[in-house]
Amino acid sequence: MLTKSKVGLLFGAAIVGAVGVGFWDHTVQSAVQKLADQNIANQKQEPAVDPHILGIHGKWSDPRIDEEGPRSAKDLAEIAKADEIARPIFETPGGAYTAQDIAMNGTRPPFERFNRFAFNPKMKAFPAQPLDPITLTKTGGALDWYVGGKLYHFSSVASLEEFVIRAKKDPKSVPPPELFVVPGKPVD
Repeated sequence: MLTKSKVGLLFGAAIVGAVGVGFWDHTVQSAVQKLADQNIANQKQEPAVDPHILGIHGKWSDPRIDEEGPRSAKDLAEIAKADEIARPIFETPGGAYTAQDIAMNGTRPPFERFNRFAFNPKMKAFPAQPLDPITLTKTGGALDWYVGGKLYHFSSVASLEEFVIRAKKDPKSVPPPELFVVPGKPVD
């Protein structure tokens, strides 16, 4: 049976608990907001996937390669071998990757067309900017490719390769490009 003292005790415990939870939620929310603000201020974000393990050319997908100097003979031989493996992927239709896509993309495969170009994968995308469907990072509009009759934007040749490989293996896994845009109004 509940007495006035038990009700008072329960009511007091509820108030103390609510204050404690509110304080905890505020503290955690403040920490998360501070981290998000730092990322926005630094204009950085972490890619969803390590770009160096994507596609066939991922190992050589590095936007800072020019700063490191010319490639070694071994690297050049490995890249040539990767080019031979990747070429048929873009020359033959399959799954969601159609002959119409090949015609719209042109005859040169992306590793030749874009010369293994890559954007810095940690650059922060702003509202209304497209995202790479594999790394979920900012794209610059230079690495555009048609898959399934729709235009997708990529941040590296390696993520483009990975997307086409997945589209050919499992066409139902290809989401529409509209899903890969940062929500919000464009920043002026």
